[in-house]
Amino acid sequence: MVEDASEASIEERFDRLELAVEEGRTCRRAWICSDGVQERLSALLYVAPECRTSSGGGDPSRCPARLMPPWFAHLTVWIDDSGSDLLHQEKLLRYARVMRSATVAFRKEDWEHLELRIRRLAVSWVAKSSGDGLVKSAAGVAFSIHDAGIASKVWPSDEQWSTSRQGIMQLHARAVERATSMLPRRVVGGSEFVDVVADDESSQTSCDRLWASAIDIELISWSVANDPANDSMVASSLFRRVVSESDQDASISEIFDAVSGVVLERGSSTP
Repeated sequence: MVEDASEASIEERFDRLELAVEEGRTCRRAWICSDGVQERLSALLYVAPECRTSSGGGDPSRCPARLMPPWFAHLTVWIDDSGSDLLHQEKLLRYARVMRSATVAFRKEDWEHLELRIRRLAVSWVAKSSGDGLVKSAAGVAFSIHDAGIASKVWPSDEQWSTSRQGIMQLHARAVERATSMLPRRVVGGSEFVDVVADDESSQTSCDRLWASAIDIELISWSVANDPANDSMVASSLFRRVVSESDQDASISEIFDAVSGVVLERGSSTP
């Protein structure tokens, strides 16, 4: 590891990750691993040692801005921890190649363009996993603002984000009301209460499915949130519905494709 991390060039940072991958010195689902002889690090710590904390963990928000914005640093952790062991080495090597190009080529507007693409990608996975009409409608609202921003290459205005979020939250309210209607109501002391469980197993199954749709719509609403403070939102929330390792491998590949696409649009070449 470079002693003075701030002095490392972009090339040196990604060279360090590639070498660690080739030598089997990476650590999954933990920031730092040690067998008492050799220390292994997560992918982000090789690229951005500045993220390492004094407590022995890591903090993606400390990633240097010249490398990537905080939201993508958080997404890097999800990429590293997700997917199959079989494709892990290949995945990290591709990450190093693609991100080496991106960090050199990207300007602020390119990262914004990429974020819109990633948000759309995440929503597509939510919609793909649900057959519910309200979820599909919420995804459609989200796609509209994502696609408009992608086409114009302009980050949507606060008003546009707010309008989209309001539309999705109206669908969320309908989904919650629909799920609640499946639960029995009882009057106690003149007041009506809704039970937390249904009367029978079949009704409970239906209710659970409807509540899952309400949660999916809430996830989609986060894709139209214009909140810079919530940098972990894309990784920790939007990709929550990508559960199986095979789906994670596929979604990670799509993320890399999105990065490469924006790099090409910028006029650079990607390995």
